[in-house]
Amino acid sequence: MERTSKAGKVRSYYFIALCLVSLFLYGSAVAGGTAVGGNNGGSKGNATLPAGPPALFFSDLTSAPKTGWEGSQTKGAAVTVWGENLGLIRGGNYITVNGAQLINDSDYAEWGVTQNNARGLERITFWLNNNAANGTGEITVTVSGVTSNPLDFTVRPGNIYFIAKNGQDSNNGRYASAQAGGDGPWLHFYKANVQKNISLNAGDIVYVRSGVYNGEDEQGYMLYFRGLKGTASNPFSIVGYPGEWPVLGRSSPGNGVHTEICCGYGTTNYLGLHKLAWENRGVPVSVIGAGLRMVGDIFRYNTADVWSGIVDTGGGWDWKLYGLIFRDTGHDYYKHAIYIRSTHKESHNVDIGWDEFDNYRSDLPTKDGNAGYGSGAVNFRNDNNNSSVNHIYIHNCLFHNMPTATALYLENDSSGNMNNIFFYNNILDGVGHTGTESCTSAILANAKYVYIYNNIFYNVGSPDGHNLRDGTFDGKPMSAMRIIKGPVFSANNIFYMTNPAIPYLWDQRGTLVLRNDIYFGGKSLPSGAKYTLINPITSGPRFIGPSNHNLHLQKDSPAINTGTSEVGSIVKWDYD
Repeated sequence: MERTSKAGKVRSYYFIALCLVSLFLYGSAVAGGTAVGGNNGGSKGNATLPAGPPALFFSDLTSAPKTGWEGSQTKGAAVTVWGENLGLIRGGNYITVNGAQLINDSDYAEWGVTQNNARGLERITFWLNNNAANGTGEITVTVSGVTSNPLDFTVRPGNIYFIAKNGQDSNNGRYASAQAGGDGPWLHFYKANVQKNISLNAGDIVYVRSGVYNGEDEQGYMLYFRGLKGTASNPFSIVGYPGEWPVLGRSSPGNGVHTEICCGYGTTNYLGLHKLAWENRGVPVSVIGAGLRMVGDIFRYNTADVWSGIVDTGGGWDWKLYGLIFRDTGHDYYKHAIYIRSTHKESHNVDIGWDEFDNYRSDLPTKDGNAGYGSGAVNFRNDNNNSSVNHIYIHNCLFHNMPTATALYLENDSSGNMNNIFFYNNILDGVGHTGTESCTSAILANAKYVYIYNNIFYNVGSPDGHNLRDGTFDGKPMSAMRIIKGPVFSANNIFYMTNPAIPYLWDQRGTLVLRNDIYFGGKSLPSGAKYTLINPITSGPRFIGPSNHNLHLQKDSPAINTGTSEVGSIVKWDYD
């Protein structure tokens, strides 16, 4: 959704567009002061493929001031972009932002870094300067003379502040390190709360330096917002300092960023939380309101037994959740990585893209002592029959090493108000091997107008059946998808089962139309009174190295150019 297609720079595939799909070899992240992950998070599969043109997918900030970095009149906010084929060394490559070409090494904090990025993407961090034109413009990167697609960007007024472990809350926050006369960073993370710090306003940016922050305010939260009135043109953002990774940690589970909407406080609007590492927190982020933007954050060890989400809302709209990593986290079937509900407000227009879910688990005991298999990593729930969850987009995400969890769970839509859910360009590898009767399969759809396009389902499901919460299994095989409601529309997907006893689909209650999908390695083709099967392909997709998690397609794959173009209004680019 963020990636644009001006000047034809973005590849558009209206067929099975996965000929360029890559699945990465995964490394575990290790928390620390300046790094949260090993560099093998960016090590791609072992295929030898030609590098394509540079492509930008998203940025942390979409608007910022071009001056004010530690009081400078020529140096402004630090901005990070993520993409592919950016080059590991800058050399003569450069960023252009609002007409200003950044050609000096001093313009950059990092170039082509893969460490701590979801899916092994590459990132560049640079500083704005006073040569950038005010107002709306765009960011591009030029690599070896080839210019990428643009990302929209706006240069606007605003203030820049800093928090550091060697700071003092009595400082003015204007400098990243201590100076004379009270010039220096603040100490506590909660100084970034606009309700507790009169220095802060909508449009301001707070950069947080490396270290572990576990101080909480009197409510027991890292930040406790009672109404935040950022705007689309002037969001309030909290960002990890360039090249550093602050860890919001705790020795025992605690809370993170929270919205209180009672007592007339109102919603939290247009908050940005970028490049922060969240560890050992029960509910790291719970926000109700418009315009939440989270980019490049890492969530690890958030395994506390809470019936909620790691990123949670009871009403969120116009959200962007890009490049997030959920690793070694979760608990039971009541906890989710991303939990979108309509408890207080309607949730709609939520864009979840380029995220990675690695070893998201739900096998820890529940509060009643039973085994808790089957949580939805991405879970939507319509809690209010008078409200709705609608127009949710999940795309270009990697779900892997999740045997006890479901990738997407559309839950409890008795009112019919959960609709228009779009799940496309995702990879599911090793997902949904076990679950309870209610939480089963790699995808469970209890909603209407669900669109599942251009995904790879590899090594999903199980022949053992559902966990009965007592350690035994019922022998009913787990499937790739379970359709309870509908209509659901499936097109241009690859279903590659690693056990012939595993069905592609389970449950006969929902209406489902399947068009131009590939079925390989599982039980017989889907059939049923409510299923419509159009142009199924039963040849193997010919991945380059599935046993090594390399799901690029070989040149003679039957998946290439055999899909349907009906997905073209949604699928504008491929996984890479």
